[in-house]
Amino acid sequence: MKKLILVCFLLFANSAWAVWLKIGESEATTIYGDPNSVRVDGPLRKAWAIEDRKTRNSDGSMSVRMRYEMNCKTEAIRVLSASTYSESQAEGKIIASSDEATAWKPAAPNTTEAVIIRSFCAIP
Repeated sequence: MKKLILVCFLLFANSAWAVWLKIGESEATTIYGDPNSVRVDGPLRKAWAIEDRKTRNSDGSMSVRMRYEMNCKTEAIRVLSASTYSESQAEGKIIASSDEATAWKPAAPNTTEAVIIRSFCAIP
């Protein structure tokens, strides 16, 4: 019986885990998004992304995990929350975090924000 409960727990827990897919890369960073985290409300999308740095930042961080809100119609974006981590893939010690939403800003072409909007707004 205990094994059955453990197997059921693992099956259900696994469905809640993030699936980080590479959605963009530059000389300095690699961006991953979790398509399972996308929430749709008309032209708006909310989703989680990780930005892995290829070199350690001055604060000691190697990655930042952010909850974005995007307007697919206007191609504007803002960060709802963010946490920086000491290791890649949002692992290790949390160095800093914020739950203060940033202001909406238009995504300039060929930027991280444009890649994030393009990737998440493609999800219906």
